[in-house]
Amino acid sequence: MHLLTANQIRQWDQYTIEHEPITSTNLMERAAATFVEWFMTVYPDTSSPIDIVCGNGNNGGDGLVAARLLRNAFYDVNVYIIRCTDHDSPDFTTHLNRLSTLGDVPIVWTADDVQSLRKK
Repeated sequence: MHLLTANQIRQWDQYTIEHEPITSTNLMERAAATFVEWFMTVYPDTSSPIDIVCGNGNNGGDGLVAARLLRNAFYDVNVYIIRCTDHDSPDFTTHLNRLSTLGDVPIVWTADDVQSLRKK
């Protein structure tokens, strides 16, 4: 398996946005939908809660879309957001608003790191 660096992923995202008629928020929708489709085949049991940990950048936006799509597929989803930077990315904010509008997915902002969340 070949793993891309964060910079390479940004370059591929930018290439896709420039060469397809797609916005960055819709590109996140597409990526998350692909992930959720895979997840549902591997983990079809919707009775176990799913905890999604996000930062407040674009990767966090992907996580928020995944949370919304999993919720729409009847999974019990909880979202933990770790503030990684002082500013939320615009796409993160868009997807946070879309998820928040549903009103039934717990969203917890935390200053904790991932290690301390595992202990909770």
